[in-house]
Amino acid sequence: MDMSTEIEIRHAQETDVKEIVRLIKEAGQGLEHRDWFVPDDETFIRQHMRHGSGSFVLAADCRETEESRKELAGYLIVRCPQKDDDNLGRVLQNQERMPDESMMDRVFHMESAAVSKKYSGRHIQYRLMAAAEEELKNTKGSPVWLCGTVHPDNKKSLHTFLRLGYEIDATVKKYGGLDRHIMCKYC
Repeated sequence: MDMSTEIEIRHAQETDVKEIVRLIKEAGQGLEHRDWFVPDDETFIRQHMRHGSGSFVLAADCRETEESRKELAGYLIVRCPQKDDDNLGRVLQNQERMPDESMMDRVFHMESAAVSKKYSGRHIQYRLMAAAEEELKNTKGSPVWLCGTVHPDNKKSLHTFLRLGYEIDATVKKYGGLDRHIMCKYC
């Protein structure tokens, strides 16, 4: 595996949706435990490509050689749940950084990410999340709460969150009773 792969992070387009759906299916099949990943559907993906609410979808394109064509290697959905009941800002337990109701539109979820098995080990999820954080800091200012969920046993994803400076705020049941760490980073 050549680690010199060219990786470009960009906003996903409508034309990427089918390929993102394919990545979601691939990710679900490749996991050690199926309950580590709750797949999103095409409607959910399209809904978050519309930037009106502050949500967006990033894509990682990879090219292995100058002569090869770029291909979609990963994606990240960033969601601004605003006043929705599932806003993770409502379940944060660290009182020092817990947003009040008026700040719920400053909470952003690193909602869903997957990387093609072909490009595993190239830190693509990390790069997608770092790019999303940078965009949010530049466009939304401070403060923002960056949140996400990860299964406690999903070491790769958990490690990515921790490397980016997120902390485990709580461990709760989500998505119909599945264990999840609530990860949070206050910027």
